[in-house]
Amino acid sequence: MLVSGAGDLIRFDPYYPEDGDQIWCVFDRDSNSNEDLHEAEKIAAESGYMIAFSNPCFELWYLLHFTEQRAYLQDADAVIGKLEVFHVGQCRCSGNHFGI
Repeated sequence: MLVSGAGDLIRFDPYYPEDGDQIWCVFDRDSNSNEDLHEAEKIAAESGYMIAFSNPCFELWYLLHFTEQRAYLQDADAVIGKLEVFHVGQCRCSGNHFGI
């Protein structure tokens, strides 16, 4: 799990929480269950980390550059299907290619 491995990364860069440094674990909701998200939240809180996750997926951020999406989209496949309408170039996202 990303959150439980975050502490291992601290060894590679100076980390000074007393000076305001924060560790954020940012990930997609994708197929993570509610239990997975609660466990991530618990581990993060115990470790002093913050979490943020996209729901349903990061690709939604790309889509919002092209359209005002207000309807619920179930998963990454639904978002990618909407993005394909815009034929928007070359940026690797979930095995598909989009660019902005």
